[in-house]
Amino acid sequence: MTAVLVPSCRRFSRSALRLLEQSLAVVIGLFCAQTVVAQTAVSNLGQLTNSWAGIGNRASDGANFARAVSFTTGGTAVDFTGAILLLTVTPSLSQPTGLTVTLNSGFGTGGSTGVLATLTGESAPAPLSPTTFSYTSTSPITLSPNSTYWLQVAAPGTPSDTMFSWTTTAVDNNAVDVGGLAGWTIGLNYFITNNGGGLWTSSSFGGVNQFSVQYQAAIPESSTYAALFGLSALGFAAYRRRHRHSA
Repeated sequence: MTAVLVPSCRRFSRSALRLLEQSLAVVIGLFCAQTVVAQTAVSNLGQLTNSWAGIGNRASDGANFARAVSFTTGGTAVDFTGAILLLTVTPSLSQPTGLTVTLNSGFGTGGSTGVLATLTGESAPAPLSPTTFSYTSTSPITLSPNSTYWLQVAAPGTPSDTMFSWTTTAVDNNAVDVGGLAGWTIGLNYFITNNGGGLWTSSSFGGVNQFSVQYQAAIPESSTYAALFGLSALGFAAYRRRHRHSA
């Protein structure tokens, strides 16, 4: 019996395999260079603003107000990057300063039970109408699934009789805007202090403060999809060529 050799087919198979391996390496590299963007996990900024809550010092009785609001994550872990607050100031008062925002793993009548990060952002926002301000973490913080976290907003060092105004929704409205992550909620109850954090009280009076929670999402570059399409086309062409030679 005489053996029939098809060296051109064998040579093509080896070269095609090498090309496929090289293309796959390129695609993996493209996936490693993804674009990272901040997206909204949960928000009530789109809800109707009903009133506001003071953050800072009241001259009439020396009270220093601060608040802590909660949100609960859904079924998957995400990387927290920051929060957006809807703020204004009272025109009749002097300019407040020293606004601080922290992310906390828990909260109670004694205050925070675990500060995860002090967020960076505008410490003296002074809009005369409600305006959004972003406060971000210096690095992403992984939030566990189905867990409650707290944002504390305070101004312990602001001068006497200067207060920030953090807007609130209607009473008993802890509805969230559409477009967030599945299963995420905003708590109806909040903690409030009038003595600079010495004692905190749980309440739902006056509505829920308005904010959103931002998280980090990785999105592949458009070139990645093009490379995947090219790789698929190359594999199909190699398959067709190999079967044509062996027929």
